[in-house]
Amino acid sequence: MRVVARIEGIAPSEWLKTRSRVVAQAISIGIDAAGKGAQQDIRAMIRAAGMGQRLGNAVRQSTFPKLPHVSMRAASEISASSNAADIIEAFSEGVTIRGRGRYLAIPTAAVPRGRWNAKLTPREVETRFLRKLELRVFGGKPALVLVEARTTRGGSVRGATRAQIARGRTREVVMFWLQDSVTLPKRLAPRPIAASWARRLPSLIDRAATSLKR
Repeated sequence: MRVVARIEGIAPSEWLKTRSRVVAQAISIGIDAAGKGAQQDIRAMIRAAGMGQRLGNAVRQSTFPKLPHVSMRAASEISASSNAADIIEAFSEGVTIRGRGRYLAIPTAAVPRGRWNAKLTPREVETRFLRKLELRVFGGKPALVLVEARTTRGGSVRGATRAQIARGRTREVVMFWLQDSVTLPKRLAPRPIAASWARRLPSLIDRAATSLKR
């Protein structure tokens, strides 16, 4: 027995070509939506972790091929600049950072913030207060302290004036604890976000296909 099927009004090759393009459009639109959704969720996670708008904005998303070009093999990539990627990975894995023959200077709450809301470095602190930081040891723990300092009622640190120094109204403030290594806490989890959007991909493609049929 032989079965022959024909599509009236359109050549089979044209019909298949049209259907293939619709499928490719649905896949590409779904992939793009999943990628953008994951990007926005990762950015929100970074902001919620208190790591700043700038780091969140460093997370980029690209769809290949770029719409309106479509493909059944479309893909979405989420990436970041090398520095931002290193930071995100470090706080995702909880890595241990070791000083290369030197101590790591861990800022205390007394260290003011500078550009991009980041804590000042030891050198920047010395420039800000016009004083050299001095090494002290407290309970076996080395630290860099600001001598001849004073604290305001609000708790911020200021350099003491000559009059205050003369009256002995100064104190030493620990600005940095010195450690040979530090383990970063796991504050970010981008992989579960990506996996969640991957599970939603079939429904996103189906929604795109339904929209294209209208």
